[in-house]
Amino acid sequence: MRTIGNILTGSDDQTQQAIEAGCLHAMNRLIINQQKAVRKEVCWSVSNITAGNTAQVQLCLDVGIIDKLVNILCHDDMDVKKEAVWALSNSTQNA
Repeated sequence: MRTIGNILTGSDDQTQQAIEAGCLHAMNRLIINQQKAVRKEVCWSVSNITAGNTAQVQLCLDVGIIDKLVNILCHDDMDVKKEAVWALSNSTQNA
């Protein structure tokens, strides 16, 4: 997960290639993993996507990952919540 997250820190084109390779759908499944460390890493990786362009943020909405971030804010551990807040905050930057 850390490697994918690092790739997602690159350009919008690099992020788009990772999305097209299926990383967003995989993260959408992993964000509800029982292990706190996995959920935290996924939120960090998603924050790198939501820092991208409007189309990439829309993809996060389309697959339902934004809804899961909101759920994390209500029910998860504080460390995971912090990463979810970054992801949600980034998603508003290009609005």
